[in-house]
Amino acid sequence: MHQSRSLYYALQAVPDGAMVLKLRPDIALINEVTRAAVLSTDLTLNPKPGWPEIFNQKILVAAYFVDSPFYINDILYYGQREDLLRLASFDLGVEMTCTNMAPEQFFFRGAFANACPLIEAYNQVSPFYYFGDEEGGIRRRNTLLASDAFLDVLAVSTRWMEHYFRVGFISEPHRESLPSLPDGFSLAELLGSDSGLPGTDYQSAAHAVTAVDENIIHGLLQQKFSKDALGLRMIEALERTASPNYWLSTSNNPLRPSQGIRDLQYALADTLGPRSLGYIHRLSEQVDDRTYRVRGHVERLSLTIESDQTRLLTEEINHMRRLVDDLQIRLRKTE
Repeated sequence: MHQSRSLYYALQAVPDGAMVLKLRPDIALINEVTRAAVLSTDLTLNPKPGWPEIFNQKILVAAYFVDSPFYINDILYYGQREDLLRLASFDLGVEMTCTNMAPEQFFFRGAFANACPLIEAYNQVSPFYYFGDEEGGIRRRNTLLASDAFLDVLAVSTRWMEHYFRVGFISEPHRESLPSLPDGFSLAELLGSDSGLPGTDYQSAAHAVTAVDENIIHGLLQQKFSKDALGLRMIEALERTASPNYWLSTSNNPLRPSQGIRDLQYALADTLGPRSLGYIHRLSEQVDDRTYRVRGHVERLSLTIESDQTRLLTEEINHMRRLVDDLQIRLRKTE
């Protein structure tokens, strides 16, 4: 929220139509590499029939997590003022429903809010990364890859990265000289190991892979991966998601998710436990057409500024939690 606010006010000082480089100078300095990328990268966005109109031009970003929609590096990016203003939007309500999303996902999602119901539905159940827990990270990856709904999300997310963004602060001449992904690479290794594939950067703490250029985007969309059982399912996902009608028509209602999202929700619950449950799993099976039971109440909400007002809010939150606990005890006694 603070980043969105800072970006909004900073962009008010920028002329309409200007191209803007946003960076954290304590981490990412302006150097010859950054300058060459900004001056040479083609950001032309060619509209596609049926696709949501989000930006005027593509936005240049440094990297993104391959298996998490909108988990895009926010240290350094470049785009048109009006397009960056669309990022300066933060919906606090999403904090209550998409409880496992990272701050970067909340930030970049703002411009795409409700533009892709399939991704919105997935974000309500998506598991976060198991930092420092390799075994948990492997379980997370394997559970996701077993789900056709996740492969649909991976396919759509990749298509969106190709359509709305450029990846990698790399000059255009240098892009042409980069090694490409080899034919027959393993999807399972790409998404969960330090494969050393071109254009990848393995985040050992999260046990996940980020793309630092457009190799992965091209490799997935051109189906250069191994045609094993997982690869064949990925091809089917790419074919299903080729038309926007498919991913625009998916239900993102947390009370009535699609069957694929519902199956994924329970698979995650079985293999990962409560630590990574999304909002949707906190609802039990519906009692009837109009009645649902809520399983829990712990939200991703904390107060970090000490004042009389925040202390009062903290007391009110704790009081409400005690009331909820008491109501749950009473309900269990009546069942």
